[in-house]
Amino acid sequence: MTVDTRRAGILCRLRRGEDGFAMITVVTVLFVMTLLVSIMTLNANINLDQNRRARQILTALDAADGGLDRLVFVLGQTPVNGQPN
Repeated sequence: MTVDTRRAGILCRLRRGEDGFAMITVVTVLFVMTLLVSIMTLNANINLDQNRRARQILTALDAADGGLDRLVFVLGQTPVNGQPN
């Protein structure tokens, strides 16, 4: 038995010990990627909900401010004690 033959036998044994290693690696990587995509989707959904709520609050505040401006205008046009302003 020569050195090359022994070396080939050792490489074959090492390679046999790695059977299925690539499949486990691929499955693990796919699991991690799926987990990251799920987290990113959840985060985006939460951000959209927060932005929608903030936009609704700003719309309500703008409507209230417009109502107050209208009230001030109407009160400014109303005569006091029968005298026009």
